[in-house]
Amino acid sequence: MNPAPTLGSRRSTVTPAQSGLSSFAIPSRPLICAMACWASMSTGASMAVKRLSDAQLEAFDTEHVSPALWDMLVRRIDAQFPHGRLRFLDVGGGSGRFADRLLARYPHAHGVVLDNSRLLLARNKPHARKFLIEESAENIGLLDGGYDLVFFNWVLHHLVGFDYRESVENVVRTVHDAAYLLSDRGHISIFENVYDGLLVANAPSHIIFRLTSANAIAPLIHRLGANTARIGVCFQSKRAWERILHEAGMATVGFDEDEHKPVPWPWKAFLHVGNLRCGLFWGTSVLNQSLPKYRLATTLDSLERH
Repeated sequence: MNPAPTLGSRRSTVTPAQSGLSSFAIPSRPLICAMACWASMSTGASMAVKRLSDAQLEAFDTEHVSPALWDMLVRRIDAQFPHGRLRFLDVGGGSGRFADRLLARYPHAHGVVLDNSRLLLARNKPHARKFLIEESAENIGLLDGGYDLVFFNWVLHHLVGFDYRESVENVVRTVHDAAYLLSDRGHISIFENVYDGLLVANAPSHIIFRLTSANAIAPLIHRLGANTARIGVCFQSKRAWERILHEAGMATVGFDEDEHKPVPWPWKAFLHVGNLRCGLFWGTSVLNQSLPKYRLATTLDSLERH
């Protein structure tokens, strides 16, 4: 029996989505995995990320990938992996609906669903090519590498810290760690809501964060429809998402978007929202844009300097 996917240096729940089935092996890249652990340690203490309650998680337990967004993603995957042979990691994959959809579309694919909610993981349907890991998104740097695709579907805006700057840093570090998990042909796929301001591109991001993270007005914000009241949410404009992803080590970030959604006048007046839509950000790691010899040389040089 091949070993199941594992976390490199800490114990976490790793289970096949159906008991008694053989697990698949995710090939490790010792140097890259060592770099991932080193990079995580070099950036300082562990990330502080606020946790959503089970009631809040229940509200998010739905498949948000519309047919239009699915078609965008499939075109990207088919172009990069024409034979459909791939290993993927679905970060914050919850009840596994998206992973099941991928496994049905690509019969030679194998996947891992990672989520810190035992409630949602327990809802996964059994599947011979799917494994479950109970762990938080901010700890993915401890996983073994070798993934062809790492998915973040409306996850990054929930990596909320105790202030806005910390929240953005959480996103940068998490995507940075994901880049080290990629195979040589690997890519990162990110679905996110994109909020562009009327005059200042990223103004809605700051306004919404402050409103949803404020304790004093949490009951009011919740009644107005914000499920993340008291915890906070950190949406970004298109330009801000691209800057954050480049800073995290993603290269050649492609972007596809669905139709712009109508913006209610109160959102325009009080939240400064000009344009609102869902977008697919797609790119690889800067490591995979270099020749292997150059990548190895710069890696060793960097490690020696530190």
